Amino acid sequence: MRPPPFQPLDPFPLERTLTTLSDTAIMLARLRLPHTTIRTAIVELDDVKLSVDNLKAIKHHAPTAEEVRLFSLLAQLVLESTQRS
Repeated sequence: MRPPPFQPLDPFPLERTLTTLSDTAIMLARLRLPHTTIRTAIVELDDVKLSVDNLKAIKHHAPTAEEVRLFSLLAQLVLESTQRS
């Protein structure tokens, strides 16, 4: 299935999405755990590796459906631009 044709993006939601991604990266770095460990702890509900406060922070930074869509479009644009080069 082909992706939908490119539609111009409103820059403000994209800017907010990039800010959210940056904030999320900072929050995850503060956990000082490898991403695989964080993922496993969430899936296994391991409250030893991730405290309740850590889980609240992760939940607070979870992307909305619109942010996921915008990030996917951005990733697609980056991929397409690198393939043209």
